[in-house]
Amino acid sequence: MASISKDGGENFINPAATPVECSNAGCAASIITVPKEVHGRRFLLLANPTGNEYGWSMLRDRKEFAAFVSFDDGKTWPIRKLINKGPSGYSVSVMGPKGNFHI
Repeated sequence: MASISKDGGENFINPAATPVECSNAGCAASIITVPKEVHGRRFLLLANPTGNEYGWSMLRDRKEFAAFVSFDDGKTWPIRKLINKGPSGYSVSVMGPKGNFHI
């Protein structure tokens, strides 16, 4: 499920299903809205493990950590980049002052 907030998270609009797999066990994701001024085009960057299984185990949960990009406010995610195939934890994403992404 994805939704948009235009007031810093006070309110969310248009909740809708998203094709990005959060996992069977829940979502351990982070997301950044990148303004047009930074890279010439507004987009969303989502980082999330995609290989979770039901239950909890350090050996099987939160694997296949990937970053996704959406140019249409989360309706589609045409770009996927695998960051780490093995285990991962919860992510925090930030954008540096020069427009670089740190996850």
